Amino acid sequence: MAALALTYDPGAMSRFNATLQLGMELELLDFMLVVREASAPLAALTKSVRESGGHVRYLHLAAKVERAHLHQPDALPAFACLACEEPRQRSSAVDAIITMLKGLRASEVETIVLHAGPLLGKSALGLRQKIEISADQAPLAADLLGEIRELHERLAGQALDALCRSLHEIELSLDGMAKLAICTPSSPLEWCMPGELEAVLDDGRKRGRGYWHRTCAAAQLGRLGVCAEDLWYGLFSAGLAGVSLADCIGLEGGQAPGLGDVDFKRVAKGIATSTPQVLEMAPDTSVTKLKFGCDVLREQGLMR
Repeated sequence: MAALALTYDPGAMSRFNATLQLGMELELLDFMLVVREASAPLAALTKSVRESGGHVRYLHLAAKVERAHLHQPDALPAFACLACEEPRQRSSAVDAIITMLKGLRASEVETIVLHAGPLLGKSALGLRQKIEISADQAPLAADLLGEIRELHERLAGQALDALCRSLHEIELSLDGMAKLAICTPSSPLEWCMPGELEAVLDDGRKRGRGYWHRTCAAAQLGRLGVCAEDLWYGLFSAGLAGVSLADCIGLEGGQAPGLGDVDFKRVAKGIATSTPQVLEMAPDTSVTKLKFGCDVLREQGLMR
């Protein structure tokens, strides 16, 4: 179940088309479509892939959260608002996602990958600044890690309740057309660390809600001392929906497998051959590096 990620950027469609063509050359006919805005034309994009001989099997709603968004939470992209405690903002975000997903064809996309969203508020903003200052000295200091854990514990109740409500509403709108998966957090101040994720998965187990592992994000959190990578592997049996494969050099993610420190043999041992595996690197990665990364993964027993 090997696939290649296609990132939609209206200003870089030549790169989109080049990656699509590379998939054809590598005989990777299944794709993950990565979109960052709820305004993305899903119907047109999936049709374009279909007409080229491929299929969009996975959809990754990957909002990029900027520092400015944290100063003005009401300006957060819809994809990052699923755990917002403010009812109107959360409801508006869910409505935007549901409207966008109406552009999908039944039986085409199997899994929709979502981020749980960032921790919000003055405390989170202050901690984010401390993390940015200290990141070059990874792992983070014990007192800072303690502050991060305390904030998660203090805010988890309402935020995870809002997140589960959002996921439930989206699942009802999909009516079984596709399943949802929550992915590995991108930062220490994003929801769904292992304990939080287990609660969210338990809430949606009857609807097939799963976990989507991102090797890069897991490696970054491990380097910061926030969460050991093995804790994520322990969740694989709890409902692994798929894996996004990319390498990490220090804290620089989205690299070609083989260029960094991620142990892909360890990943290969932890997943079934039928588990969806997506080569998902930085959007501006060259075709040469994409080919290199794919070759490395196949040597490690992945992407076959």
